[in-house]
Parts: sequence; C-alpha cells; structure tokens
Amino acid sequence: IFITADKNEVEKRLHERGDTLEDIKARLTDYDQYIKEAENYDYVIKNDNLEKTIDKIIQIIYNKRYGKSR
Repeated sequence: IFITADKNEVEKRLHERGDTLEDIKARLTDYDQYIKEAENYDYVIKNDNLEKTIDKIIQIIYNKRYGKSR
C-alpha cells in the first residue's frame, strides 16, 4: 500500500509540524522520485483525510485477508 498526498499538502504538513526550511526543501526535492515509486505498489491511497485513509487501508487488508468486502 502506497500512501501519498499532493505536493502542496506535503509542504503544508511539513511546515505545520515545524520542520526546518532546509528539511522541507530536501523532502520536496525527493517528492517527485517518491511518487514514481507508486507504480510498484498494488494500492495507492491519497491521504487527504486521515479517517478516510485509515478506512481504505482497513478495507484493503480485510479484502486481502478474507477475499471480500465487509
């Protein structure tokens, strides 16, 4: 499962958690390469709402475990 967010959202979150400008710049520089890795995963989830993201992950795990939706 590959979890991602829009680049602008990532930048906003890094600022909000107090990362240094140097660290933010480095993370954003790596962002494009990081996103390319998504093609190597079976599932890609855009994390724009924590509760919905958690629900999606639980559903994927449940489906893989039991082979059906709950």
